[in-house]
Amino acid sequence: MSDTEEIIYFFPLVSPKIGLGHLIRCVDIANFFDKNKKAIIILREHKNFISISNLDHIDVILINNISEISQVIGKGAVIFLDILSDSVWKNSIEVLKICKNSGAITIAIDSMPPTDLSNLGLNAKFWPQILITPYTNIRKLIYKNFSRVWFRGPQFIWPSQKYVATIANKLDKHHVPRILVSCGGADQEEFSFFITDQLIHLGPKYVHITVAVGPHFNVKHISRLKKLSQQHKNVTILENSSNLKCVLKNSDYLVGKFGTLRYLAIRLGVWGIYLNSAKQYEEYANSLVNDGVCDVFASYDLDALEKFKVKLIEIVNENPLLLEEKRTRLIKKFASGSFEDVLEEIKRLQHEND
Repeated sequence: MSDTEEIIYFFPLVSPKIGLGHLIRCVDIANFFDKNKKAIIILREHKNFISISNLDHIDVILINNISEISQVIGKGAVIFLDILSDSVWKNSIEVLKICKNSGAITIAIDSMPPTDLSNLGLNAKFWPQILITPYTNIRKLIYKNFSRVWFRGPQFIWPSQKYVATIANKLDKHHVPRILVSCGGADQEEFSFFITDQLIHLGPKYVHITVAVGPHFNVKHISRLKKLSQQHKNVTILENSSNLKCVLKNSDYLVGKFGTLRYLAIRLGVWGIYLNSAKQYEEYANSLVNDGVCDVFASYDLDALEKFKVKLIEIVNENPLLLEEKRTRLIKKFASGSFEDVLEEIKRLQHEND
């Protein structure tokens, strides 16, 4: 095995608009590899995200241009791409070509279902060898697939054992729902205030609400949220993103924007209720709903927005036994398969390249 194969590279798409979700996921995978391999995260332009995401213990290489990726990874490397392949980011094709032309074993995570790659008009030779997507029931969305292996399900994305859920203890009939409100790193639509305000005015039943404040929230938005917290003792503001996954693990529901955190919620058996603000993701949102793993409502549809409000009423008043059934069903649904399967496929590809 060559020196380059001992290094695992990561290139997540990060920006104030897109948020930290892709980076946080890559950090978790990098930590998994750190025991016996060197992990390097490649970041473009956004240097401030290094301190925000606590990357002190992981090597980071900053680049100015996409073309520099080939210089960083050299030949025959292993690289995880956590990027978007649609109109949100125009450099998808270039990155894939750079990685494959470098002879890299390329693994595309999350927002790279085969449909998107087909729509890009990407030549088969530039497709990643491995695809990892959280969707399990999206055959109808696929036109072509030139990847060697396609892993489907959130259990293949989050490798750490601390994110492997276990069947929860039975909930007491007087259980108070614990709700995490999380809307990404920027929340330009200010969904966080809208959701929190809705929850605290739903009725007499008491709920615990934790609101995650991202590093790029508008100052006025944060001020409004803090005012709610001061007025209502059951509302807690979480400004330290490093604690977010721990809070999620101890929550009953995740309510917020349709973002990357939803996959970890599924993995942990936490039921999600989301607002999707981008029509281009409607098919993927519907796929998750059809999989029976969460509820998604289009924020750009007034009728759907009203249904979202109704759903909030339902979860606040939901019978703990029903909540327990949901959690158990989620955990069992994704009990088969793990990130270890991805590692085995990488090893096979490395062996073939030798």
